[in-house]
Amino acid sequence: MLDSHHLNRHALLLFSVLVVIVVSGCISPISPITPSAGGLSVESFTTDLQLSEFYSEEPITFQIKFRNTGSVKAENVFAELLGLDEDWCCDDIGKGPWTGGKEKLPNEDKCRYTGDGFTMDPPNPEMGTQGESAVCSWTYMTPDIPKNIPNVPYHPSVRLFYSYKTIFQRTITFGSHQDLRNIQDLGGSLPVSTGTLTSSPILLTLDVNSPVRFWTTSTGNGEVTFPIEISIENIGGGVACATKSSIHKSCKSTQGGQEAKNKIRLKINVGPDLMLGEECQEFGSVDGNVVSLWKGKSNAITCDVKVSGLMNTGSVQKKITLEAAYEYVIDSDMEIKVTGKN
Repeated sequence: MLDSHHLNRHALLLFSVLVVIVVSGCISPISPITPSAGGLSVESFTTDLQLSEFYSEEPITFQIKFRNTGSVKAENVFAELLGLDEDWCCDDIGKGPWTGGKEKLPNEDKCRYTGDGFTMDPPNPEMGTQGESAVCSWTYMTPDIPKNIPNVPYHPSVRLFYSYKTIFQRTITFGSHQDLRNIQDLGGSLPVSTGTLTSSPILLTLDVNSPVRFWTTSTGNGEVTFPIEISIENIGGGVACATKSSIHKSCKSTQGGQEAKNKIRLKINVGPDLMLGEECQEFGSVDGNVVSLWKGKSNAITCDVKVSGLMNTGSVQKKITLEAAYEYVIDSDMEIKVTGKN
């Protein structure tokens, strides 16, 4: 459920014959995670001659080189060049055709939005390889500029689209009141909460008070309900888009009357022994649920999670996995100047 700050994270006590619910502890230590804004990164956006000044009616090719610097595969990759078509249309030059809407498509078939795009593999640390790189290009004829008019400025920009994911996993420690007391008396320590996170443009974090303490009656196993808070942050400098039905090309258009920009699709996997509370059950579905990002930047949700089958026989750890799916868009721009023929 969105707008988590409107929820009371402490009014979560539930009771049954077998259970007395959790008494929250402190936020547990978690193995260090250093977030990085991985994904597609533009290495170069330039002209084929590495120049910024051209003459009227001169062939010119724009090239963008980019690389997958994240830790998951980029899918449905395609690119568009903006800011020139209205004035530069429609000389038949280069391999890229003009569409009916007078838009110049890239020279490379795979880079065109009219297809399904292409995939780019991430770096492989074990093999010591970088992420896959690619190049898209557009060839134009500069417009007819009247004689002796120098330095007419143009500001082309390239826009990259790709589908990406963020995956965050955290272990949570559960211990009975008696177990925790025994560990304390013996000078021991609980297992450290661990977390793993992909390098992606959308950052996910999960906060929980841990260890989660419980105690049971003499009748048997215990169960406990506890709150988790999930934070979502756009750290990639671009725009994330999603609808519940589609990710691919969701940034290009409104789909089914639903505005897709500044949204991600979030899925919460709590495993077979845990159950999401009613307010967050949609996030546990196969497709997850859509979350809006406030001003395109961030949001947070709070969910109750119930775990059962806990026994008074030592601490246990269970995993919660978060997965965000989205289309991501980044822009890069330049300035060139065109001078009329002498």
